Amino acid sequence: MPLSPPMDSMHVLTSIVVAAAMLVAYLAATAARKLKTLPPGPPGWPIIGNLLDLPKEFQWHKYKEWSEQYDSDIIHLKVFGTSIIVLSSLESISTLLEGRASIYSDRPKSTMVNELCDLPAFSVILLRLTLSRMGYDRVFAFMPYGPLWRSHRKAFHQEFQPQHASRHHPIEAKATHNLLRHLLTNPQQWFEHARHEAGSAIMNIAYGLEGHPENDHFMQIAEEAVSSIEKASIPGTFLVDIIPLLKYVPAWAPGAGFQRKAEAWKTTLDDLAAGNAKPSFVSRSLAAMDATGDLKEQERIIRETAAVIYAGICHSARPRLMVPSTTGIFMMAALLHPEVQAKAHAELDSVLGKGHLPTFADQESLPYVMAVVKETFRWETVSPLAVPRQVRQDDEYKGYHIPKGSIILQNSWAVFHDESVYPDHLAFKPERFLKDGRLDPTVQDPDVVSFGHGRRICPGKTMGFDSVWLNVASILAAFDIKKVAKPDIHTVEPKLVSLGIAW
Repeated sequence: MPLSPPMDSMHVLTSIVVAAAMLVAYLAATAARKLKTLPPGPPGWPIIGNLLDLPKEFQWHKYKEWSEQYDSDIIHLKVFGTSIIVLSSLESISTLLEGRASIYSDRPKSTMVNELCDLPAFSVILLRLTLSRMGYDRVFAFMPYGPLWRSHRKAFHQEFQPQHASRHHPIEAKATHNLLRHLLTNPQQWFEHARHEAGSAIMNIAYGLEGHPENDHFMQIAEEAVSSIEKASIPGTFLVDIIPLLKYVPAWAPGAGFQRKAEAWKTTLDDLAAGNAKPSFVSRSLAAMDATGDLKEQERIIRETAAVIYAGICHSARPRLMVPSTTGIFMMAALLHPEVQAKAHAELDSVLGKGHLPTFADQESLPYVMAVVKETFRWETVSPLAVPRQVRQDDEYKGYHIPKGSIILQNSWAVFHDESVYPDHLAFKPERFLKDGRLDPTVQDPDVVSFGHGRRICPGKTMGFDSVWLNVASILAAFDIKKVAKPDIHTVEPKLVSLGIAW
């Protein structure tokens, strides 16, 4: 009778075979990965990767520096095993985010990585986490790319497509004129005035509610929500430190608090029922609902989209803060460059005559003012890294491997400070956009990346740009921007900081 090996020996032999197979598979996978060349970037450490290489502020400056160091418009970083791809040229941004939008339109799900990559971007991802925890994960700016996102995008696009821009002009003009009155009586609070009037305009567009004092509490709801997120964006803060702040996020958001308690929504519906609703996104969208479709879901999408408009949350920047922040950057530039103001004043006086305010119809007649606005967007963008994307599958660009799931950052600041496109890029020079007194179409327009790119471009782009233009043109027509000239007041030079403007 033949002898069989003991069972223990069989187990040992099986274990050896399995271990050998796993080792072979691992070596094969490692070899395959080595054959795929990742974009260049600084070498990292085990486990934490490039965590210690990332600056806590002005990250976009460092990313541009690395891009120049490695002579590549695409660089690779890794933090805790997650790849981060930074795009620092219009070519790479257009090729990937627009040309391959079907795989580059997702949003990342990791909050940790976004905090480490870019604190302003992290605040956006934190908002998504906040809403998800509270059951509100239907804010389309942060939704994964898919049918639900497209439904919300369609609702937003129908209201803000460029051919409908003129419907909002009277509201924007009223907000700008109110801003001028506030600046005249209380210039010290200029940013609060600009933010309040931008909020009033958005509330009017979304719900048809005028910016009267009795409606200020509606805006306060959204302001508190935005403020909660901004407070969470503290350099060096990690998720475990931020979670306690989530309780301060008010119930404005769609899905629960906003759906059950939003007075703005209820007020609009009451006006519709009474037949006296003013034109707004909500009134137009409700009137256009498909009676043969799911009315409940259509109403929910309208309600959620109105909340997004109202709270000022966009794909690449919050219009609620983009308009006043960009206006503030212009005011700082004007303060530092009185010669720019002088040229703009001369053009305004020549075209409009003294004592007259510009209108949207004057845009083409004021090329220097338009150049000032374009240079303001270029000089210091309020959204230097936009909102992060995530690639849905493995991809290749210029021979470099881009792993599935990589976080994609659009370095708009690097695009705006490309010396080959914008000579003397750190200087504020509106003349760079002009030739023989007219706008030069051969100069790259900042709006190519100012409001995002591809399918995630901000649908409120036209309205946002128009609002900034009218603010800038009107302020130039009405005021001289100068330092306080009083001997008993200490003045300081204005400067930019990573999270805003410091005076």
